[in-house]
Amino acid sequence: MKDPRFIVILLLVAFALRAGLLVLVPESATLAPDSVDYLELADALRQGDGYSRAGQAELFRPPGYPVCLAAVNVLTGGRASTVMPWLQVLVDCLNILLVLALARQLTPQCSPRWAMGWQVIATTAIVYSCKLLSETLFTCVFLLLLCLAIRVARRLSADDGVPYAQLLLLLPCLGLMLYLRAITLPLVACLVGWCLLWRRWQLALVLFLGLVACAAPWVMRNQAHGFSGFGCNGDVTFYRYHATALAARQNGRSFAEQQTIHTTALLKQEGQGAQGEFAAREWKRIIFSSPFEYALIHLQKSPMALLPIEGELARMLGADVGGNGTMAVINTHGFSAGVRHYFGGNLWLLAPLSLLVLLVIAKFAFAGLGLWTALAQRDQWLVHGLLVISGLVCVGILGPDAHPRFRVPVEPILSLYAGLGLWRVSRGLRQKPLNSEQEAR
Repeated sequence: MKDPRFIVILLLVAFALRAGLLVLVPESATLAPDSVDYLELADALRQGDGYSRAGQAELFRPPGYPVCLAAVNVLTGGRASTVMPWLQVLVDCLNILLVLALARQLTPQCSPRWAMGWQVIATTAIVYSCKLLSETLFTCVFLLLLCLAIRVARRLSADDGVPYAQLLLLLPCLGLMLYLRAITLPLVACLVGWCLLWRRWQLALVLFLGLVACAAPWVMRNQAHGFSGFGCNGDVTFYRYHATALAARQNGRSFAEQQTIHTTALLKQEGQGAQGEFAAREWKRIIFSSPFEYALIHLQKSPMALLPIEGELARMLGADVGGNGTMAVINTHGFSAGVRHYFGGNLWLLAPLSLLVLLVIAKFAFAGLGLWTALAQRDQWLVHGLLVISGLVCVGILGPDAHPRFRVPVEPILSLYAGLGLWRVSRGLRQKPLNSEQEAR
C-alpha cells in the first residue's frame, strides 16, 4: 500500500464518522458512570487537593486519565468534558495509523489497507472514542508497545544485535499503560511469560523490570495510605462481579440481589484501603471455595465482551432501545415480541442496526480466517503470539465483568486479522498464503 492518498481518504472518513457522532449527540451522552469519578478526581488535581476524593486519597482508580483531564482543564479553563472527546477522536485516528503500521510489519504485501479499513468502521472504537473514558488513550499506547515489542522480537530472532533504543522506548509505554488501566499488570505478565517461552530473554527482562519500576512508586504511595498493592480496583471488581456471580448461583439468588448484599458489606468498611483489603479477602474466600464452578461461570461470561455495541450507539443518538427484561419477554411471548420490546417501538432502527451487527459478525469471521492464515507461518508464531495473547487477556480476564467497552484495545487486533482474512478471500481460499520469504521479496 504505497498510495498516501488512500491513507488520507481513510483517515478523513474515520474522522468524519467519529466527529459526526460527537456533533450529533448531546454532551451528556459522552458521559459514562466512570466519567463522573474521573472528572471529580481531575477537579481535585486542578484545585491542588492531590489525587483524592472527599478528602481521602484515591486508591481505586489509577491516575493516568484524571491527570490528562486535569491538564486539559487547565489549558481550556475547565472545559475538559467538552474538549477531551475531540482529542480522543484525533487519538483514535492515530490508532488507525498504528493498525496500518502493525499490518505493514506483519503482513506487508497482504492486508494493510484492509486492516486499516476495518478499524475505520469499528463501531466499538467509534463509540468509545466519543466517551469520556480511558479506553482510547490506553489503546494508543498499547499499540505503540506492540509495534515496538514486535520490532524488538524480530531483531532478536534475526540475531541482528540488541536494539537498545527500542527496548528503552518500551519503558514509557509501559508506564503510560499502567497508569491508564491496571489491566496492564496481568497483560504484561502474560507477554513476559510468552517471551520467556521463546527465549527472548532481553525483551522479557525489559518488560518485567520496566513494569516493576513503573508500578513501584504508586505501590509505595498506596502503602502510605493503608493499602498494599497498586490499587484496589481489581479486588473490588472481583468481589462485586466475579465472587457475586458465583455466590448468586450457590445461594439461589439473582445477580442483582447478591451484588446488593456484597456492595452493602463493602460499604460498611471505612475508606478505600479497608474496602480493598476486605474485597481481596472475600473474593478469594468465595472463589477458592468452588474454583471449578467459578471457572465455568467465567468462561460463560467472558464472551459478553464480544457482543455488538450498536445498541449503545443508538442510545447515544437518543433512541430508546435495550430495555431491561428483553430475555424474559422472549421466553414468555416469543422472539418477535422480544425484538419489539428491545427497540421500544422504534422498529425503524431494526434494519440499520442489523446491518451493523452483521458487519461485526463478518469481521469476527474474517478475523478467524486471518488468524488461521497467519498461524500457517510457523516462523511468525512469536510475534503473532504477542497479539493473540494480548487479545485473550484483555477479553478473557473479564468474566462476569465482561462488557463490549473493554473490547476497545482488542479491536485493532481484530481489524488486523480481519484484513488478512479479507485479503485471503480476495485471492481465493485454495491459494496458499504467503510465507515470510515471499513477503520479504
